[in-house]
Amino acid sequence: WQLFHVQQDIASCQDTVDAMQTELEGLQQREKAVEQQIKTTKQALAKANRKLNVAEKAMTKDRKQSEKVQPEIHRLEAEVRSLEAKLNKEKAALDQITKEEAEHRERVEGIKEDIAAISVAEDEAEQQVQDAKEQSGFLFDEATNTRYEALKQEARSTTAADRSELESLSRQQAADQNTLTQLDSDLAEVLHRVNSDRERLAKLEERWSSIEQAAASSKTSRKEAEAALQSIQEAGLQEEQKRKDLEVQLSEVRNQLSEARYNKRMNKHEERMADCLATLKRLFPGVHGRLVDLCRPTQRKYHRAVVVAAGKAMDSIVVDTQSTGYDCIRYMREHQIGIASFVPLDSIVTKPIQERLRSLGPRSRLCADVIQCDPEVRPAVLYAVGNTVLCDTLDAARDICFRQREKVKAVTLGGEVISKAGTMTGGNAPSDASRMSRWDEQAHGELRSRRDELVEELHGLDAKRTQQHRIAELQTRITHLTSKEQFALKDQSVTQEKIRGLKKQLDALKKQKGETQREVSRLKPVLSEREGAIGTLQSKIDRSEHAVLQAFSEELGITDLQQFEERYQRSVKEAAAGRRRLREQKAKLEAQLEYEEARSFDQSVRKAQGKVEKTSKRLGDAKDTQHRLKASVKDLRDQLQQSESSLHEVNRAVKDKEVEAKALQAERTAAAAERGARAKKITAEEIRIEQLRGSLHSVLHKARVEQIELPWTTGTPRDDASQSSTSSRAPSSASNSQLESQQALLDSQTAHRIDFSQLTRHKDAMDDKQRAAVTSEFEAEIAVLDTAIASMQPNMKATERFEDVSVRHKASTEEFDQARESARDAASLFNDVKQKRHDAFMACFNHVAHELQTIYQDLTKDPNHPLGGNAYLSLDDSEEPFLGGIKYNAMPPLKRFRDMEQLSGGEKTVAALALLFAIHSFRPAPFFVMDEVDAALDNVNVSKVCNYIRHRSQDFQCIVISLKDMFYAHADSLVGICRDVGTDSSRTLTLDLAVF
Repeated sequence: WQLFHVQQDIASCQDTVDAMQTELEGLQQREKAVEQQIKTTKQALAKANRKLNVAEKAMTKDRKQSEKVQPEIHRLEAEVRSLEAKLNKEKAALDQITKEEAEHRERVEGIKEDIAAISVAEDEAEQQVQDAKEQSGFLFDEATNTRYEALKQEARSTTAADRSELESLSRQQAADQNTLTQLDSDLAEVLHRVNSDRERLAKLEERWSSIEQAAASSKTSRKEAEAALQSIQEAGLQEEQKRKDLEVQLSEVRNQLSEARYNKRMNKHEERMADCLATLKRLFPGVHGRLVDLCRPTQRKYHRAVVVAAGKAMDSIVVDTQSTGYDCIRYMREHQIGIASFVPLDSIVTKPIQERLRSLGPRSRLCADVIQCDPEVRPAVLYAVGNTVLCDTLDAARDICFRQREKVKAVTLGGEVISKAGTMTGGNAPSDASRMSRWDEQAHGELRSRRDELVEELHGLDAKRTQQHRIAELQTRITHLTSKEQFALKDQSVTQEKIRGLKKQLDALKKQKGETQREVSRLKPVLSEREGAIGTLQSKIDRSEHAVLQAFSEELGITDLQQFEERYQRSVKEAAAGRRRLREQKAKLEAQLEYEEARSFDQSVRKAQGKVEKTSKRLGDAKDTQHRLKASVKDLRDQLQQSESSLHEVNRAVKDKEVEAKALQAERTAAAAERGARAKKITAEEIRIEQLRGSLHSVLHKARVEQIELPWTTGTPRDDASQSSTSSRAPSSASNSQLESQQALLDSQTAHRIDFSQLTRHKDAMDDKQRAAVTSEFEAEIAVLDTAIASMQPNMKATERFEDVSVRHKASTEEFDQARESARDAASLFNDVKQKRHDAFMACFNHVAHELQTIYQDLTKDPNHPLGGNAYLSLDDSEEPFLGGIKYNAMPPLKRFRDMEQLSGGEKTVAALALLFAIHSFRPAPFFVMDEVDAALDNVNVSKVCNYIRHRSQDFQCIVISLKDMFYAHADSLVGICRDVGTDSSRTLTLDLAVF
């Protein structure tokens, strides 16, 4: 009955497992399909991201080009405005000069016309004199005229001296009168020029004032623009600095999040191990869990130190007994879950705590004292950390290990380790961070919150970020205002120079005016006085001439010849005075004409026209450049709009792909979760099948022990029993658990041949309660039968059967004892071999470590460093050296401690040779072959190596392949290889240096 129901349960569970396996295969196919879709989507997403990066770069490039051109456009606009204003001013100046030239030309033509009119008037005056002569009747016959001329000559002779004096005075009078007339003309011209220059000076002073105001306004505007630009730039620098700080913090947070996600991925990778641990706890009550989950440091600052001190033991699984550990190992091996270490609480040996280590100092404490755990797990914690001392700082650890010479393992809060052998290690491993993260689950959430805060703050800075076009506009405005201010200052300087020139010219004109007025004032009384002298002298001459000509005048019947002649002379003089006035006016006009003609406007006009042409050309070039840049900006804006639209499309495609990828990842996660749940159910059913097979094996084993005959469909149970016996007599190296597993599998196969047709009752499906009732019923019947059998006659064959069973029992007992003794001998032999291996290794290690120190000092010491360097070997695990590695550290003279990777090539070569010679000293070889070991060495180190090899040449021979002549000088002999041209083969050349 029990075998039937167990067989039915096994069959039912197996059917369930088969069905679940089919569903699991479907789920796996579905997960693979989703994985393939995710892979395809990721590839498409990566392609879209690359397109997005290209579009962003193109848009950034277009924006930068547009921003780069914009300031140039603003500058050109300011330059065009400035050039247009300058051109207008220059055109106005040219028009003014042209107008002045036209006025000057008209004035010159008017003066020439006036001079021509005066010449005509002179001719007319001469004609009038001639007419006056004819009308006066002052015409005689030839004899009378001759007589008159003789009398006149006589009168002239009489008055020659007076007449000469009169002519002299008349000439002086005429000269002074001409000078006075010229002075009056000059004075009028000076007055005209003074008035003109005063008007120009007033205009220039007004212009200087307006320029000064414009320069001051430009300067004020420029300073305001510079202040605004400086304010914007300072704000931009502050924002940029803040942005850099935030980006650095965000980068650090993201790195920490990446590490946290890596640890999280590692935990996901270990989900199967966690499920296995949960299964082991469910199947085997003696499993407590991982040591890292069973203990916790008293303070958060001890997390790293505790993790480093315990090392890999933190991931060990704590079990109550050694047999429970074996069962767990067998289960993990059968289901191919992985590898795990187990710490059995009943068999581990822990070293006792040394109380003196608790009083080493205020900065140290036992690592075991800072770990909280349940009392039953305390041995496992002591096994993991032992007598490790936890120190606050590295100096405290050095003080304990090196100064107090305590042979303990010291760990600092930062994770540095000083082993019992004195080696120092540091750094952080990802596994340590993973173990620490189990004690601080809030770190990941805090990092995410910090990341979100930093991202939000960066977005806020982006929203308030100063626009580049505002800076460019201010810079352009500052440039325009600066050029405007400089132009105003230059114009102001030119105007000031003109004002100074005009003032000097006015001073000169005023001085000239004063001198002219003084000269006029001097000449007027001189002319009046000379005019009186001339009148007196003329009266004297007239009296003398009258005395000579009186008789002649009476003879001619002319009452007064002199009066007659005076009338004639008066008319002549009047005509002469008219001609003189005309000559004076003509002289004045000719002087003014000469002055006006001396004033040339050609150079000023050419200069003004040149300025206008130059400015017009610059303005045209600037406008052409402006139009070209505006066209390029328009093209860039169109291109930027296209880039932005393309970027928008690519960004939308990327977002769609990301949504699709997230959906697929969610689907994959759901499929993986469903597959994991189905796999757990399959595992549970397989465990139940194993348990049912164990129950089947127990029932069959009990039936065989009690020699209960079972009905078989084919064959006999003796064959299976013999097979079982043969299996039980397997070599002693097989474990009992394996034999039991094989026997249970054999029994499950044998149970299929049991004939259940004779079972007539209790074949229906039952629950546990019904099975317990049926079992009680059968046990009651068996008890009744046993009572009935006991009351019957004794079986005479019982003795024989008992002897047979006794013999079999004795044989099994002897076989068991023999197997146990063999296992004990094998374990003892294994321990002996392990100890010999350990002793042999430690003998070699200690010898090499001791020799290494001496050899390295010999290779590195010199007169400046007589002690040489320091080199030593250290074991990662001094108790179990084969479970770890060997660390080699070398410190050249006067160099601080560094890892071997950080040494130079020459220092590494010397360290390697020292290690090679040290290993050789343990088991000396007959000779060395060194191939260019001196490639990275300088001459000093080559000399040291040569001296050491030569010093040790008595212990071994050394063949060195080298290109350094220093090795040749220290060698005993030289061997060279060259090509023999004659034989077309290699040739050997040798040279014995011992004779030299």
